Amino acid sequence: MLIRALLGVSPAPTCSERDVRTWLREAGFVVSARDVVVTPHVSSGLSADTEAALRQLLEQFNPDAAADRLLLVGKRGPRPPPRSASPG
Repeated sequence: MLIRALLGVSPAPTCSERDVRTWLREAGFVVSARDVVVTPHVSSGLSADTEAALRQLLEQFNPDAAADRLLLVGKRGPRPPPRSASPG
C-alpha cells in the first residue's frame, strides 16, 4: 500500500487481520487456518532496486508485509453467549 501511495495510485481497500477475526468471532466463527499468499511480481514503476529495498524495510517492521493476500479460514464455533443490553 505504501508503494502505491508513493506512486500516487490509490491503494486497494483493505481490512486488518484483527478486524476480520473480530467480525468472524462476532458471527460465531473461529479461525481454523491462516495462509499468506504472495502473488507474482508486477512492476510498480519504481526502479527494481528501490522497490526491493522498500519491501525489505517494510518486512522488518511487519513480516506479513511480504504477503499480498492473507487468507483466513473460518469454521462454525460454539454459539456465542447472547448479548445483554447495556444502558446508553
